[in-house]
Amino acid sequence: MSAALELLKRETRLAWGRGGGPLVSLGFYAGVTTLLPLATGPEPARLAAVAPGVAWIALALASLLSLDRLFERDFEDGALDLITLSPMPLELTCAIKCLGQWLAAGAPLAFAALVAAIALGAPVAL
Repeated sequence: MSAALELLKRETRLAWGRGGGPLVSLGFYAGVTTLLPLATGPEPARLAAVAPGVAWIALALASLLSLDRLFERDFEDGALDLITLSPMPLELTCAIKCLGQWLAAGAPLAFAALVAAIALGAPVAL
């Protein structure tokens, strides 16, 4: 269990390290949602109609920006070979790497999507 926790900490640190990590995805998402009113016009009714769809599409594209780093850094420095030879099952290792990536990039993007959709006038249903 401690090896899994250490791997999760490592993956979260790697996701935030070198090259801005999730900040690139957040910047892309903020740019798309900021430029949307310029592209469609500032009418609140039109923005409210397209806000949920644009929020989902921009979220999907922004999340793709950070996925290339999931195994790339481990491959470059040789850690991927050591991870595959560890006694931990490879499926669990991949799941932990995905969880670490989601904690570093997916969670901030999910929060930004909520804020951007409300700012664009998407209907809020409780």
